[in-house]
Amino acid sequence: MRPPLVTESEVLEAARRVRARGKEINGWSIRRELGDRGNPRRLLTVWTAKGDAAPPAAEPVDTVSLPAPLLELVAAAQTALTTELDTIVCTIHRHAREDADATFRRITDDLQASEQRIKEQLDLAEASVDATETEMDRRGDAIVIGPH
Repeated sequence: MRPPLVTESEVLEAARRVRARGKEINGWSIRRELGDRGNPRRLLTVWTAKGDAAPPAAEPVDTVSLPAPLLELVAAAQTALTTELDTIVCTIHRHAREDADATFRRITDDLQASEQRIKEQLDLAEASVDATETEMDRRGDAIVIGPH
């Protein structure tokens, strides 16, 4: 087995640089950071196994003790926003579902119409084949029965 093109420490440093820029860390982003060296699958495996793969924790927000009336207003606003967001999400879902159902119905109707046209064409083709076979049989009989 040949030695890796990139050492594990190089992989870890490259992944940290990618993360420091706020980019998603994946095998290809690490490879790009390393000057297009290394197998992306191996690079990501090294990062996942040995790197500090978890993103840095968000800085804790300074919390200030708010007065009770303000806390009540904040709680009411959060409830109202949550309710409004739920309504928006449900509306979006309903519209998406209706659009999907309409598209499904349209496609199904188109397919059924195509199927009907194909059946009609097949019936015509079968009738034509039957007529041709009958004509061939008639001509064949005429040749056999004809004068010798």
